[in-house]
Amino acid sequence: METMGQRIKKTRKMMKMTQVEFAKLLDVPQPSISAYEKDKYLPSFEVIGKIMKECNVSFEWLNGYNSVPDSTLTVTDIGNMISQLFEIDSLSFQVEAEKSHSSSKNKSECIHPKVTFTLLNNDALGDNLISYLYEMQSVCFDCSNHLISEEESLNKKSQIYEKYMIPISFKKYRETSEKELMETQVKALQKKLNDEKESNNSEEKFTVITGNINNLNDKNE
Repeated sequence: METMGQRIKKTRKMMKMTQVEFAKLLDVPQPSISAYEKDKYLPSFEVIGKIMKECNVSFEWLNGYNSVPDSTLTVTDIGNMISQLFEIDSLSFQVEAEKSHSSSKNKSECIHPKVTFTLLNNDALGDNLISYLYEMQSVCFDCSNHLISEEESLNKKSQIYEKYMIPISFKKYRETSEKELMETQVKALQKKLNDEKESNNSEEKFTVITGNINNLNDKNE
């Protein structure tokens, strides 16, 4: 993920401006632009607000999240954020997704798609993730209901980002031979076929449990 400094530099390049020109636009000294881009220190919330307004970029993009500069969020952006969760070491969670379908009782009634995310961690990682989501949700709720200003919202979001800037490690996968891969794939296919036979509604609902992925071989032996 890119840093705010890298995104600020990319923003300046998109505007086709030199550091001197960009500094004039934001009403800051040129050395400050250089410091921002090198991540020596973060710009003030006032400067961040000016960058967002003058350059038409979102706060999330400046913080390295969205793949597009403006406020448009793509399905790929959301997918990338979710897929990264599967790669985090020691993170255990369950996802249940239900596709839209007609009610069995009333065919004209449409059951909307639903996704349920259940965090299984009972440790510091789980506590920090829950606290982060709770605090961010509170800020977004207050801003959308006009309980705080947009500037105050940016201030609080930035504080939350900094507060939970806790390093995490990603899973490392061991090397596997072609024979072992083929055997595992056959077992996985057999398990999938057995699950489909046992399920009466296999097309409408599916469950992914990350903690069980590595234990696939054990379950089929």
